[in-house]
Amino acid sequence: MSSPAMYTCSHLALPLCLVALLGGCATTEPGASTPSSQAELDRLETEQRRAAAERFMEQRRSLRLQLEDQTRLVQSHYRLSMANADLCEADIRPRTGALFRSELDISTQLRPAARAELDLGPQLQILVVADQSPAQESGLLPGDRLTAFNGQPIKTGILGRDFERELEQTLLADAPYEVQYTRNGVANTTLLTPRTGCGYRIVVVESQVPDAYADGRTIFVTTAMTRLTFSDDQLATVVAHQMAHNVESHGARRQGYAIGGMVLDMAAIMLLGINTGGSLSEATANALADDFESEADYLGSYMMARAGYDPEIALKFWQILALTLPDIGIDPETYSHPFDAERLNALRKAEREIREKQETGSPLIPEQKPRAAASQSVTERAQERDPFAE
Repeated sequence: MSSPAMYTCSHLALPLCLVALLGGCATTEPGASTPSSQAELDRLETEQRRAAAERFMEQRRSLRLQLEDQTRLVQSHYRLSMANADLCEADIRPRTGALFRSELDISTQLRPAARAELDLGPQLQILVVADQSPAQESGLLPGDRLTAFNGQPIKTGILGRDFERELEQTLLADAPYEVQYTRNGVANTTLLTPRTGCGYRIVVVESQVPDAYADGRTIFVTTAMTRLTFSDDQLATVVAHQMAHNVESHGARRQGYAIGGMVLDMAAIMLLGINTGGSLSEATANALADDFESEADYLGSYMMARAGYDPEIALKFWQILALTLPDIGIDPETYSHPFDAERLNALRKAEREIREKQETGSPLIPEQKPRAAASQSVTERAQERDPFAE
């Protein structure tokens, strides 16, 4: 007599039998999370939607914080740029005091959050307006969408950064330009008259490391550095310091010294058979690093005072930063802006000079050192740091 299982399969229709057999073979491995019911599917879908909503809200929060950072930097940068145009010499440009952006300036994955949080779309719009700037005086506000500039229609789908670069190359200071824009769907027209200021750009860099640097044309400030500054004077300390690096051509001078060191590295290999591993290039590039920092502190203090900031805050800020670095896992000795006695003396010297000039009503003209440092100083410092030097 057949067993019950055999009897069932031998008498069922073949398709139904196959289904039963296959169903019995589709066992779930231990630990697997295959949904076994519609309720489980609904639960998973709900969790996915919740996670997506949380990511979206975090993206909006991040963009909101970045906008706050950008706004503070634009305000400080514009104020310092206008007050120190004469110190920037040939590197001056007409400034509007407005920051232009579209959704194309945002990474693709963040654009939905940018539309929701910043109302950014494909049309160019104003994101930030600096106080007492030509943009503010013309009545422009953050959120205004530009439709034409000086009679030329502005197409949708352009980068705000590209538009700003084009303005830098074409604008003339003290010349009025017609700006057509929409605000809340209503068309408006105004005149924008740029004014001359330092030509350096300001860029926010998303980073957990508090740092700032300059390349001769642009000032970069990380979000961590911006959020470490709790006042406008502290933030101005950072921006003025980097602006001073550009004014003093420190980047170009460092590169020049590095090239000279590179020649020495090659000569050591070819003539002496010694592979220096690029140490001479590195030594000469860094030979005046301490001097550069002190020069930037000194000139930066003057730039702060000329813009109406308190230069005495600079000394306190750099001291506080030096004490804060170990708490966030950064060695103060290897930090890009180590604080030492030379910097301390430069800041105190600038404070005394500025205070005396302010008390006597004298112009705040810094007593700068010549930009071209003595070659003997470069050689001596390179030898001190070069392990292959005699």
